[in-house]
Amino acid sequence: MSIGGSLQTAMTNNNAAWMETLSAHYQRMRELHPNDRLLILFDIDGTILDMRHMVLGLLQSYDAAHGSDHFAGVVLDDIVTDENNVDRLLPLLGVPEAEHGRVLEWYRGAYWSPGVILNAHRPYAGVMEVMRWFQIQPDTYIGLNTGRSENIRLATLECLNTLGSEYKVQFTSGLLHMSPHGWRENVAGVKADAVRWFRRQGFRIFAMVDNEPANLAAVSEADPDREIMLLHADTLFESQRKALPTHTVAGSVYDLTALAHETALPRHVQFVWHGINDESNLRQFLASNVVWGEVDVRLDPSSEELVLRHDPFESHAYGAARLLPLALVLEAVRTVRKSIKIDLKETGPTLTECIAAVKGAGFDDSETWFNADWGRLRREGFAALKQAFPGAI
Repeated sequence: MSIGGSLQTAMTNNNAAWMETLSAHYQRMRELHPNDRLLILFDIDGTILDMRHMVLGLLQSYDAAHGSDHFAGVVLDDIVTDENNVDRLLPLLGVPEAEHGRVLEWYRGAYWSPGVILNAHRPYAGVMEVMRWFQIQPDTYIGLNTGRSENIRLATLECLNTLGSEYKVQFTSGLLHMSPHGWRENVAGVKADAVRWFRRQGFRIFAMVDNEPANLAAVSEADPDREIMLLHADTLFESQRKALPTHTVAGSVYDLTALAHETALPRHVQFVWHGINDESNLRQFLASNVVWGEVDVRLDPSSEELVLRHDPFESHAYGAARLLPLALVLEAVRTVRKSIKIDLKETGPTLTECIAAVKGAGFDDSETWFNADWGRLRREGFAALKQAFPGAI
């Protein structure tokens, strides 16, 4: 099948267009191949991960380790070369030429250390949401096509799964193709080999996202029928832009709203009635066809009971308005067989008593959702929620 006619003039850097074009191509491939396992491939560095964070962190670590201040005032926007070309960056940052060799030697020695891989990498905004959307589509998979060497497979998966856990995005070793060579050896060839490898596993590849034009050119050579939509993540890259195949679509912002139109949302997406913290909102929610209702829970210091209140009691918000007891609201919601989302504004007794209240009201885990600030509840708080409601959101 050839899709060249529809993509031939799509060489653009329109951030909405590249996601919209991807969405249309995915739907077309699903209609043409309803029983196939569809796969979208993502490069990692410069495509999923914004490597500027790693570069900046390493350079600042050099200063800390050597008592220098070459990078004291450097900010993220000052990192204007990709992670493989820091030698070009140093003069732009005003580092004395005599120091370049020492900085580069230290940088390259630390580049793939486990600590750096696990702690210094950050995803581009929106990319995890886009991958999550594809992972919840029927028979649709996310594959990773990277030039990283096999010897950092475990560290790579640990890093990506740590970053993806907040978005319920999961990466598996079976969907990760890495380089059998050393660092930066024949990366474009590795990308083309990955296309053939995933096809042998029974996947139909419908798209490939990469920041390096040369890699997309190699993938195009391995796809003479042009089934694979080529997406250029227009971030920082090393190879020449002119290497991009003419049917490439380019963009730099991962916009889920451009990808997932309202009519394309999965059927299990549901609305939540936000902030049913007063009698008026509660009455409207109970009478509506919205299943989920959200409440903000605090411990009233005067009555020592759990109540619905968004702001701290130290503030004067709400004045003398009557505070709804959590127990009353849980009973009302349970009576009409709706589901409850609880935003815990405090920990300690509030957490303990809230768990007991929800348990006592008879909510099933599938009808229960908890939200809290990580810095407030910490690991032990979320662990307590998970133990009490293992099937809750």
